[in-house]
Amino acid sequence: MKNINAYKPYRAGSYPQFSSSENRCTHVAKNPKGKYIRQFQVDGGVFSKGKEPKRCDYLLLDDTDQRSYYIELKGSDVTAAIEQIESTISLIGSSLKNYKIYCRIVYRTATQRLYNSRLIKWKSKRNAIIKSNCLEETL
Repeated sequence: MKNINAYKPYRAGSYPQFSSSENRCTHVAKNPKGKYIRQFQVDGGVFSKGKEPKRCDYLLLDDTDQRSYYIELKGSDVTAAIEQIESTISLIGSSLKNYKIYCRIVYRTATQRLYNSRLIKWKSKRNAIIKSNCLEETL
């Protein structure tokens, strides 16, 4: 367990946009209302890259509305992305007790079926969006 609040964000402030990129995949969070957002590079930042347990790539914290966005930018294995996000939630979620959880997976090519029942259940449980190449959303 880690207290995410004890770590320095990769970027923080009321910027109009926060971008996360890896594996030729991009997540863009638009912030037109100027909310205070903290962006953490989880894998390779908060946690050393390549070490166990698995975890997602980025975390965005909307401190204004108390929302947490767990972001995995994946080449192809969407199932592994779910495991990485769930692992990250279990590792740092206790330090964000009042934050609502949102999950985002951006993949380059999906090798498995994106409409299996396990995936559909997980998407609704975790307020998840799964999209290819680029996901843009307004916070």
